[in-house]
Amino acid sequence: MAFIRHFIRVPELPHEIRDQFNAAEVVEYLTPEKGALKEDQPIVRMKTWWAVFDVVSTAKGRVEKNLYDNPAIRGCRIAIGEPLSLVFTDPDEIVGREEPFCILRVVQTLREKPKKE
Repeated sequence: MAFIRHFIRVPELPHEIRDQFNAAEVVEYLTPEKGALKEDQPIVRMKTWWAVFDVVSTAKGRVEKNLYDNPAIRGCRIAIGEPLSLVFTDPDEIVGREEPFCILRVVQTLREKPKKE
């Protein structure tokens, strides 16, 4: 069976949780390397100054490599659009779908942005 490899990337962040760096920090990987990946399964937990959020898969597959799962680089900021994990997926799972093959789910709001008047 052939597999397609693709990256799970830091998704575009909504205004409410995006900070001035246009980046986010990896808190922890929730799906281990070589782990099966189901649709609607969290892959990695991240945070910005404003919120903690999960990057959630929109397709089945297998996580081949978690690129920032290393204590030496934990806490660094990763820019929007940069890869987080390498995933192998059956081509039938992603036919007709577009990247990024993930969505963002806010887990905790840390701070509220001031309202513009």
